Parts: sequence; structure tokens; C-alpha cells
Amino acid sequence: MSSDCVFLRTYPGRVCLRAVFMVAVAQYATKFKKEFDFHNFSQSPDPTRLVSRIQHMYGGTLTASAMLDVLKMMFLPEVGARKQAKKVMLVITDGETYDDKYFKTVIEESEKKDVIRFAVGVGKASEGAGKLQLEIIASKPIENHLFFVTDYRALAGILHKLQENIFIIEGESSNGTSFITELAEPGLGLHISKDVTLFGAPGMYDWTGAVLRQANGKLVTSIRDVKMKNRKATYQEASDSYIGYALSSVHLRSRRLIAAGAPRFRHTGKVMLMSLQADTGTMMLEQELLGFQLGSSFGSEMCSLDINNDGYTDMLLVSAPLYCVRGDEGRVYIPP
Repeated sequence: MSSDCVFLRTYPGRVCLRAVFMVAVAQYATKFKKEFDFHNFSQSPDPTRLVSRIQHMYGGTLTASAMLDVLKMMFLPEVGARKQAKKVMLVITDGETYDDKYFKTVIEESEKKDVIRFAVGVGKASEGAGKLQLEIIASKPIENHLFFVTDYRALAGILHKLQENIFIIEGESSNGTSFITELAEPGLGLHISKDVTLFGAPGMYDWTGAVLRQANGKLVTSIRDVKMKNRKATYQEASDSYIGYALSSVHLRSRRLIAAGAPRFRHTGKVMLMSLQADTGTMMLEQELLGFQLGSSFGSEMCSLDINNDGYTDMLLVSAPLYCVRGDEGRVYIPP
């Protein structure tokens, strides 16, 4: 057996190390084969051991047909699927499929069953028609659900990113809250204005943090899919940042910005200046203020000052309480 095949057999177990969820595996070429289902997994929840018995299949590639078989045969209560659980399908392929005429049906069925699709293209599958097919397979936004690698062993390079993306999905319930919201500490950062109340929750999503807003008597996440002007910024960039540890606002003549401190961002800290989109309830990341010294906790506290009492912010003070040169000195910054 080739080293690629041996590596691929261990991959499902490695993907699932961080999150606690159930796994089923199927293999396909021109034919479809169920290797183990959710019931098998629940009886012996060790993906590495379960896949060790898989014999690699060779032949053509019928990806769409295999995906339809998964939807029809794998996500069923009688084979151990949990009715209320989030459903994820991870497709790993190294070739162009010859049954692409069924993709429309596949996408419709997966959307109907609320199955989130991840696609990984190996080798030549990242070129030409194979790439276009994978773009159809992957759920939106594509940049979060589609990956390309040069060979099977290169899958290790995307393992962490794949884990994080799936972990976030698995950690959400149907109303968008996380199963680790008990660690969220909502209200540690707090901002109240005439038209919106925001709560910082630095412990949410495995300590990435979040900003919550009050809407219809409930707390909803406002900063999960924050957008950055002029570049692509993803929420996963801010892992373990404690977003929302401190909150403030900056009142300009044309608009108001929300300032969210993330004192653990890349171990130096940062402040995110965001505008609240009234129509969608999401936030647009307008500017980032970055800390300079490792461990300084830049963004741990902020204060917006209106010196001349005209209703507009004149300066924003940002603390870095653990900044030091010869001792525990601390600093307060006044960004331009």
C-alpha cells in the first residue's frame, strides 16, 4: 500500500481530535462503499482504529453519485445520525468527476438536509474542470469550505484550519449560540448607547471572543463574520484573542464606530474599530490598532474622550497595562 493511502486512512481521526462529534466514513471510485456509519462510531469512537481496516479503492471518479449516496444512506437516524446535530460532509478527491450532471441535485438535497459541505482537492483536482467542480461542491463562503493541496501528505498542512472551521460549526446550536457559551463571560466588556447595547464575550468560541448585541430581548452575535475593507479578513485569524474584553465607541461627525479590545491577539493585542451595519446587524471592520510588545495586553481597557464637549470623540485612550521596559510600567496609547 502506498504511503499516501496509509496517511489518508489516518486523516479522519486527526481531523476529529479537537471536537467532540460523531464520524462516518465512505469511500468511492466508480462504486460507493460505506466503511462505517455513526452507529459503528458510537460503539467504538476511535476513527483511527475504524479506518485502519479500509482497503483503498481504485478506478474512476464519480463524486456526485457518491455524495448522493451519503445523503441518502449516512445521515439517517437508523444508522446513528442525531436528528438535531449539525451535519458536515467532507469530500476529499484527487480527480475530475464524470457525473457532474448530478451536482444540481446534490446541492439541492444537501441544502434541504442542512448539510454543510467541505471540499479538498488533491493534486490535479485543483486544476481546470476539477477545480470548478470543487467550487460547486463547497458551501458558501467558498474560502472557508474549499482547500487545495499538492498531494495527500500535504493534507497535514491544512489540518488545523480544517479543524477550526469544523469545530466552530459543531460548536453552534440551531440558534447560533455555542456549546461553550458557558465560558463566554458576556458583559465583561459593555457598551450602551441610545440605539444599541453591546456586550463583550471574550470567552466565546474557544476564547476567540465575540461582541454580542441585544435584539428582541436576546443576545445575538454581531462579530462572527466581520468584514474588512480592502482585504479578506477571517474570524479565525483572531483565535484566542479575547475579542470583547473591553468595549468603547468613537463618535465621528459622519458616523459612529465601535471599538473592541482583543488583548491576546497574537500575544500583543489589538483594538478593532468597526461600524455596525443597521440592515444586517453585522459589523464592518474599518481599522485595526495593533499592539507592539509581546504580553503587553494592548486593548485591555479603552476610554473615549470628548474634551470640548461637542458630542464628538477627540481621542481614544488604549491601555497596555503589562507593557514593560525595566519593570511593570504599563502604557496608555493615544492612536492618531
